[in-house]
Amino acid sequence: MPVFEYWGRMHLFKNMKVKEIMTRSVGTCSPADSLADAVAVMWEMDCGAVPILIDDKPVGIVTDRDIAIALTTRNAVASDVSVCDVIGRNLVTCGEKEKATKALKKMERFGVRRLPVVNKKGRLTGLVALSDIINASGKNKKLRKKVLKTLQAISKPHPIVLFEKAE
Repeated sequence: MPVFEYWGRMHLFKNMKVKEIMTRSVGTCSPADSLADAVAVMWEMDCGAVPILIDDKPVGIVTDRDIAIALTTRNAVASDVSVCDVIGRNLVTCGEKEKATKALKKMERFGVRRLPVVNKKGRLTGLVALSDIINASGKNKKLRKKVLKTLQAISKPHPIVLFEKAE
């Protein structure tokens, strides 16, 4: 790859906004929906994560891994468990106009592969995944190293904490 093309791509990515690489068509659920509903959305949208919304604003995200762990540790049926019983408490989002490099840093810092994308009013406008950033990086070796560093940070083992709904 010619040097000017390499630096051009790096420059383009450094200035790339999240809205340029995010997935806009995102399936969602409400906290009252069941895990079976969330799985149906994942199947229909061919994805592994579903943002949970109240009034078009994300309050959580549920992943296929969250669902698998929640159901097996409870020995429960997906239709009997609501989404709000398994979503984490600390949702990390990014803005549409944030730089993609900032989103990558958030993924690394918080150990997540996906970030709900919100507008100025806090409403969901899309989802950006680590795979979106990988696809946008092209053959840029420097950027690929940053992505690998993020993936390594995300993949570190950590204790699993399930939150039970208070009765």
